[in-house]
Amino acid sequence: MSAVYPTIEDFDGLIQSLVPAPAAIGDSLTVITVLGWPWSVFEQGVQELAVGVIDLDAAAPWVMEVAGLRVNEPPGGLLPTEYRRIVAGRRLCLGADGSIGDVWWVFLGLTGATADDATITQLVVSPSGPASLALAALIAWTPSEPWIQRAGRVLRDALPASGDAEALLATATTARWDTTPWTPSATWAYDLPLE
Repeated sequence: MSAVYPTIEDFDGLIQSLVPAPAAIGDSLTVITVLGWPWSVFEQGVQELAVGVIDLDAAAPWVMEVAGLRVNEPPGGLLPTEYRRIVAGRRLCLGADGSIGDVWWVFLGLTGATADDATITQLVVSPSGPASLALAALIAWTPSEPWIQRAGRVLRDALPASGDAEALLATATTARWDTTPWTPSATWAYDLPLE
């Protein structure tokens, strides 16, 4: 796909231009409109990509795949929800400069958590050195191991080169300090590898 895709702004006008005289030929406009409908769906997806207004949570799977490939993140066997989160995090990571704010937004993009369900804590070890960060989020889905590995790489890319961080993800069923009773069979929060 070229950098500037010639999208069709007025698809109905294009369809009407394919039929010489719709009023004089009966149902030809209706037939052409029905035949052209799949093309219009594809065209709308390309238009969203071209102008950058794609809603990752509502995008069709093929649009998600194109959006992922634009940021060098192929699906790689991830579930749709996980893939949407990886693409969202990577898109935000591309402009990240290592600041705490950028790390925060990448983390929210990766997890899909709201600001109310996530925390970021800065631990200053020395005034002249980079800060250590502790991130935690409550997410609404259970992550797979491939997603955990990829999300760790994306978040690591958003961190400063010499920065140190820890990222924990909890679900409704994981044990968390001070909020759920501990049992020997409890699953603890998921830890993103940030090395």
